Amino acid sequence: MTGRLVGTWSSEASGLYYSSFEDETLTFCSDGGGEYEFARPGHRSRRAFRWRSLAPDRIELTWTDTVESVELTVGIADEDTPLAGPVLMLRVSPAVEFAEEFGRLPSG
Repeated sequence: MTGRLVGTWSSEASGLYYSSFEDETLTFCSDGGGEYEFARPGHRSRRAFRWRSLAPDRIELTWTDTVESVELTVGIADEDTPLAGPVLMLRVSPAVEFAEEFGRLPSG
């Protein structure tokens, strides 16, 4: 699971909702680092985190600005979404901030 997790995931790219002015992204790096970003017109906030696998379907995020940790249940699967067609989806529980569903962005 952790190898498939590495990359950038976007709530807007999930293909589950009509496009909005807001997007949340999660970026997982292979070295255990990462970043959460919330963006909308006129506002952008970012938070760095460290992550590690606890089990095949569980990870721990530790926010580097507060050293607060949260455990997430994660699932990655190909899904046929209503608006974007086939999307590699990341589902997390609980939500990192607001979103629980993220589509994989192309690497590049």
